[in-house]
Amino acid sequence: MSDQASVNAALMSIPSRSEKNEHAALVDTFVEAGTLFKRLLSVDNQIIYGRRGTGKTHTLKYLLSERNSGEHIAIYCDLNALGSAGSIYADTNLSLAYRATVLLRDLLVSMHEELRRCISNDAERLALHDCNQWLSELLEQINEVEVVGETETTDQHDERAKVATRAGVSIEASTTGAKASVTGETSLEAEDKNASLVRQKGFSRYHIKFGGVNSTFRSLAAALPVKRVWILLDEWSSVPLELQPYLADLLRRCLFNIPQITVKMAALEYRSNFRIANEHGSYVGIEVGAEVTSIVNVDDYLVFDNDQNKARVFYTALFAKHVRAAEGLSDRMKALSPEKLINFMFTQRNAFDELVMAAEGVPRDAINIASLAAQQADDRKLSIPFVKRASRQWYLSAKRGALGDTALQSLLNWIVDQVIGERKARAFLVKAGTKSPKIDALFDARVLHVTKRDISQPDGSESPARYDAFKLDYGCYVHLMATRQGNNDASDESGEGVVVPADDYRAVRRAVLDIADFDASLVQESLLAAAAHGSESSVNADPKSV
Repeated sequence: MSDQASVNAALMSIPSRSEKNEHAALVDTFVEAGTLFKRLLSVDNQIIYGRRGTGKTHTLKYLLSERNSGEHIAIYCDLNALGSAGSIYADTNLSLAYRATVLLRDLLVSMHEELRRCISNDAERLALHDCNQWLSELLEQINEVEVVGETETTDQHDERAKVATRAGVSIEASTTGAKASVTGETSLEAEDKNASLVRQKGFSRYHIKFGGVNSTFRSLAAALPVKRVWILLDEWSSVPLELQPYLADLLRRCLFNIPQITVKMAALEYRSNFRIANEHGSYVGIEVGAEVTSIVNVDDYLVFDNDQNKARVFYTALFAKHVRAAEGLSDRMKALSPEKLINFMFTQRNAFDELVMAAEGVPRDAINIASLAAQQADDRKLSIPFVKRASRQWYLSAKRGALGDTALQSLLNWIVDQVIGERKARAFLVKAGTKSPKIDALFDARVLHVTKRDISQPDGSESPARYDAFKLDYGCYVHLMATRQGNNDASDESGEGVVVPADDYRAVRRAVLDIADFDASLVQESLLAAAAHGSESSVNADPKSV
């Protein structure tokens, strides 16, 4: 196999999901984006936001490795892997309280198991003997059960009598004769016993006492010969939305007030619910900004503020580390510097820049596009046409189908008509603070990307309006433009002739969209459809009216 073919094979073999990689490989292939990792080293409890594919899991597992030695201990819990996730949590036929209690217990069991395993594997450093008592106490707190249902009490009165008789014969012999005597003894014993019998009818359920769990965690943290315990929770948004505040409440009551414990939670911003407000100002969950004062958004670090040089440096390191870690690569290729290795993979510098642009700040998308481009190239270098075809193919296979919802597809079509059709741009502005679940869903699906937030739009006033800048996904744009140019075969991989414009804020400022206009257009379409249906029904009912 030639060096080029082996490099392309290495690109095709890169796992796109962190959980598919060995822990050692995750550590070896980690690339820091800006100051992201430095912020995560803070002892503050933090929420880590980021879309799928931005590297939240990879970052948490690298943090796990870095903080599980010396004066620290760290555990990692994947909420998507909790025992009852597929059954009880999502079963709306069960009460919310019951589902939440089972969820809380499952998380505590997972934490206990990870702590026990971590301490046992490093027993000497972590003083297993001193911690055993508190690990056992924590398990008892977690497994506490109460019976819920009717209670029935029955009084019982029991009388018993016992008669005992003893008899004996004695014979005495002497020279004068013999004498016999009979002795007997009778005794009577009586027992009077009262008892109450309690029967419970119902079912047993777990009963979590936050105070007891908090006290045990506090004692365990004090027993550990380390400065800090790091608890890393991944896939927060895999928990049903209505249960998330209860899970957050558990963390607040049991862990947040222990100085030696730090909690980090990775979540999807638009699929997270940390708090339920009750009457009189009380709440269940976490008050973001009070109990959790630090929010880290991975997207902010991967967009690189449109700095192509920073983006190039990041992805150069990313691909070089992953390719070097692959099997079958020659020693000569492994010895190349990251920059030279990238130059060997691509036909020209612009081809790699095109891949960086197509990634839109999402490392998982970059890996998948590079893998598809390498499949097409076979034993050739990767060129711009290969990147464009692969980007379109990745959009069609992984993003467009994920939209599903007809309303989302309608909104995307409307944005395309407004932005590409009328304004000849790829990016647009939406007024800052606009609450649109549909825009959030397109952003979460990586069909739309945020380039800048809260930018001003000069309008001559003293307080100009503020906007968020979005743009259409690279692969989506290539597909739509290829279709508009006359290629309507969605399975075709052409589109290499499409020129994808770079971010141009002069063009963006001319493309201001009001999502209310889209909602109004839906209402108008609904009215027209209803009117047309009514007219058709009238004609069908009275043929003479034709």
